[in-house]
Amino acid sequence: MSKEKSLSSNVAVLPESSLASVVGASFQSAVIVVEVDKLPARALLDTGATERYVHEELVKELKLKSQGELSRISLPSIGSSAQERGFVLVPVKAFSHWYELKMGVVQKLCADLILPQDFLKKHKSATFLMGGPLKLSK
Repeated sequence: MSKEKSLSSNVAVLPESSLASVVGASFQSAVIVVEVDKLPARALLDTGATERYVHEELVKELKLKSQGELSRISLPSIGSSAQERGFVLVPVKAFSHWYELKMGVVQKLCADLILPQDFLKKHKSATFLMGGPLKLSK
């Protein structure tokens, strides 16, 4: 990430990345339960996100210390943005495997963790059960 560039004492330009998830949206079919340092947590498998994120409250609960600089992430589905408050290394157990994931710290996520495309690409396949009556196949 690029360094924060101060334009004046009151204005800063922050680097930006993308997050498709927003607070309050219903993404339950793409949420899985994972283990984070022996605690259960909800992780959203987000095919539209480009980076990994962890909720600031979970970081506080785990007593993890954030490192790095502030940056800005975009929330395209609501035409807004949020502040990433550095990053942490998070031990995550998902699908019977442990991962040490570098994750950006963000307030007000719709899940405890956001796992993006790069996480999904580590696996052969992912199936989302949507609950509808139709079956689509390729």
